[in-house]
Amino acid sequence: MNFVLNVAFQLIYLYTPKKYSFKSQILFSFIISMLSMLGLPLAVIFLNGALSFIVTSIIILAQGLANAIVLSNLYAITSFLPFEFIIAFSTGQGLAGIIMNLTRYAILASFGANSGTEKNIILGSIIFFGISAFIIGLCIVFLILVYKNSYFITQMKNSGEFPVENNEEKLMTSDENQKNVVNENSSSNVIKS
Repeated sequence: MNFVLNVAFQLIYLYTPKKYSFKSQILFSFIISMLSMLGLPLAVIFLNGALSFIVTSIIILAQGLANAIVLSNLYAITSFLPFEFIIAFSTGQGLAGIIMNLTRYAILASFGANSGTEKNIILGSIIFFGISAFIIGLCIVFLILVYKNSYFITQMKNSGEFPVENNEEKLMTSDENQKNVVNENSSSNVIKS
């Protein structure tokens, strides 16, 4: 279901104008994803009947939207970087899927239906979604660190993500500053004499 939502939202996202920076969109989406990971097991545990179904459907819908925004923006960012980064990003996507599946299998083996009680199944789900939320939190930290990296800033200069300094304006400003310093020095020398 999340895949279908992801594809649908990516098509919608493709035809909407970009109003916010890549960073702000990704951070917003990561926060929505983290809240979804924390809220989904709690909604299943504490809500019953139709209300539980409606709330979990809304959470899954929000997660699909957040996933579409994150993937679209991350692929857009990697398009401004050297080709090796696109390969690394795609490989990372595949490894992330494998790691999360292995984590889920380990939790099912430890807390699954064969372990006896419904309480163990609920605990296993909370642990799985807690690990997922923690990993998304790490992604937020690493995104902030990447945006402070000078290599990244240099590579992204044509993306519109960072303000581009005009060298002519810089030269004119530095020439004006030098003239002001010379004028101040000469006027202070006149005052002293």
